[in-house]
Amino acid sequence: MGLYEYLRGTLESIFQINGTGGPNLKGVAGPILEVRDENDAGYIITRGADPVGNNDYVTKQYLEAAHGLQAAYDAGNSITTAGATDIAFTLSSGDFTVQGTGEVRMGTVSELALFQIASSGQAIVQSRDTTLLDMQASNVAPRSLTVSATNALGDANLVFNQDTRALLTSAQAETASGWRFTQSGAGGDSADLFVGTSDPSGAITAQAASLFLRDTGAGAEIYINTSAGSGTTWSQLGTGGSGITAAQHAALRQLIHFLDDGPGAGFASGAYKETFYSGALITQEIWWEDNTKTQKIVQLDVTYTGSLPTTEVWQMYDTDGVTVLVTLTDVITYNGGLEITRTRTWV
Repeated sequence: MGLYEYLRGTLESIFQINGTGGPNLKGVAGPILEVRDENDAGYIITRGADPVGNNDYVTKQYLEAAHGLQAAYDAGNSITTAGATDIAFTLSSGDFTVQGTGEVRMGTVSELALFQIASSGQAIVQSRDTTLLDMQASNVAPRSLTVSATNALGDANLVFNQDTRALLTSAQAETASGWRFTQSGAGGDSADLFVGTSDPSGAITAQAASLFLRDTGAGAEIYINTSAGSGTTWSQLGTGGSGITAAQHAALRQLIHFLDDGPGAGFASGAYKETFYSGALITQEIWWEDNTKTQKIVQLDVTYTGSLPTTEVWQMYDTDGVTVLVTLTDVITYNGGLEITRTRTWV
């Protein structure tokens, strides 16, 4: 090597600038140029202007301002990857946080799926723009999708399995409803579903129209809460699939229970009867709920031809004591003083 070449450089592999306290330029095999600290113990920062040509270095400031995620976010731009390349996030004992209200979207516009946190704090999972929650269970037996909730009252699960059944499970005691069904809207209402082995009458408080399914050990019974609003008044709907109970049949407001008889078992005690006459002939009978005579149960009106009753009209009233449920009319014919035919119609 000639003298001229030595004058252009140094024979050393390291060149220090500004004396012993300055940075070092170090050449290593490769050839590679490194910028080291004054003791050649580590790398130091180098600074420069923003790049202009294709081979220029890119500064941190330029990269973040022109092409970084923050710049794209601030500009309202989309970040798109080329081809089918995935952006993978690996979490190791940490959290992935999306802060504030907004949406996480997946798919194309026509096949959009999103997870949304609304300003009200409501979380929405939506698929295909119309389905609020569309989830598919694992294909491993029993192929069930379970939605679980745990709160102070216990566990509640909603399970859909491969048998196309919806299984509703609850850890509640029979005195507490396992499930509540609520109707939304301006006229919204709710009713509870109970399951147990005891008679709920007078013991369990529930919303009106709530149901209690009872397993007696010897059969099954269904009760409905007939309270106004809420309360403990339960009426039995059925027993063992044999239809209504004897007590319910006795309490039915049907005229068959009242023709020639008044109310009996199954009706409130204290029923009150009035009888009206024309001379010695009975022209009208009225059974009232009680002696206040505010609510009628049944009424009979009789029309005579001479001293013989030729028309009898029965009217059965609803529990309000005003609404007529059915009107029954008997037309009677005689031979001499003996009844020979009776034609009965009802509306």
